[in-house]
Amino acid sequence: MRKQQWIFIILIFSTGCGAKFVDVTKLRAPNSYEVFYQYVALNANASELCEKISPRTFLPGTMMFGAPTLVRSECYYKIATRYGRKELCNKITPIRTAAVEEVRTPASCRDEITKRPQNHGFMTYSPSADEMQQFFLKMGYQPETLHLEGLTRPLLNFKDAYAGLAKKPDLIERIKKIANPDKLSSEKVNITTEQLEYLYDMAAHVNNDIFWCKMIRDEAPHPSYDGPTSFFRDTCIFEVADNTNNSSLCADIPDRPEYLKGITDDIPERQKYFLMEAQSKQRNCYRQIAAELKLPNNLYYGYIVPVDDQIIIAIFGLLNYPLPTIKDVAEYEIPERYWDFIYAMGDEKELANKETVRKKFLKRVSALPNYKE
Repeated sequence: MRKQQWIFIILIFSTGCGAKFVDVTKLRAPNSYEVFYQYVALNANASELCEKISPRTFLPGTMMFGAPTLVRSECYYKIATRYGRKELCNKITPIRTAAVEEVRTPASCRDEITKRPQNHGFMTYSPSADEMQQFFLKMGYQPETLHLEGLTRPLLNFKDAYAGLAKKPDLIERIKKIANPDKLSSEKVNITTEQLEYLYDMAAHVNNDIFWCKMIRDEAPHPSYDGPTSFFRDTCIFEVADNTNNSSLCADIPDRPEYLKGITDDIPERQKYFLMEAQSKQRNCYRQIAAELKLPNNLYYGYIVPVDDQIIIAIFGLLNYPLPTIKDVAEYEIPERYWDFIYAMGDEKELANKETVRKKFLKRVSALPNYKE
C-alpha cells in the first residue's frame, strides 16, 4: 500500500464526557496488514481479527470531518451492524476533538442494530491486487490450487484448453498413435476405456468421420446424458451426420429396443408409426438433416469435454500436449480469485459443509504478524 504523509495543523482539546480525547498527532494510517485484517474480518464475520489492528490507526480521509475514525472501532462497528452482534458494540472506542465527536459510538451501534438487525451493505478498504497475492502466498495458498478449497472456480481452465485441442493440426495423428485402430503403432499405451472413448469421439468430430464413432463400445452410455436411451456411439454418429449434412450416415444408428420401448403390437398402426418416428434416434437423424434444423448461429456439434479435470489432465498427458499453466492466466484473474475466496467466507450458502475451510483460513490469517507501533 502506498505510504502517505499526514499533516495536522492545529489540534485543540477540551474536557468533556462521553467520547475519549486522543492525541491525534500520535495516530497513523493503517498498514497493508491492517487493511487486510479488517477486510477479512468484515467479510468472514471474524471479530477476533479486529484485535490485530492497532488502536492508533485511523481511516484515511476521516479527519476532514473533524474527528478521525479508528480502524479497529470501525471493524467492530461494521461486523456488529452487518451481522447483528450487539455484544461487539462495547468494543468501539470513539474519539473527539474540540470541534467534533466521532459518530461511531457504542450507543449508535446498538441503535443501528435495533433498527436493522442485519445490514448487508457496507463499504471497506481493500488491499491492492499485489498485496492480496502476497498475503495468500504467505499463508500457503497457491493460485493454481485455491479452487480445491471448494469456494472458487479453478484458475486454470482445463476444459477450455481441452475444447481448443481441435485446432491442433497434428491432433488426429496423435490420437491414432494412442488409439491404434489400424494397428499403425505397436507402442503400448496405458489408457482406460473411458479415456479411449473420449478420444474416439474427439477424432470423429474433428475429422467428420463416423469410423471413430464405431470404435466406441456399443453399450457405452453417453457421458453427458442420463437415461436408458443415452448411447455414446449413437449420439456421436447422429452429430457427425448432422454436422456434415450427410443423411446416409444415419443408417448406422440402430433401432435399439430401448428407443422403441412401449411400442407393442396392440397399439393401432397409425399411433405406432408416430411413436416410432418420435422415439427412433435413426429417424430423428434423417428428419433433422432433411429439415435442415441446424443449431443457432451456425454452430456445430462438438466433441464431449469431460467434466472431471483429472480425465482431461490424463488425456493431455496421453496426447503429449502441455497443460495450461499459471503463465497462461490473465494477470487480473489471480487476485480476483482471492477476493472471491474471502467474499465467500460471509456466504452461508457457500460455506455449507465447508466450515473447516473457513477455520483453516482464519487460523492462517491469525498467524500473520500483529501490528507494530
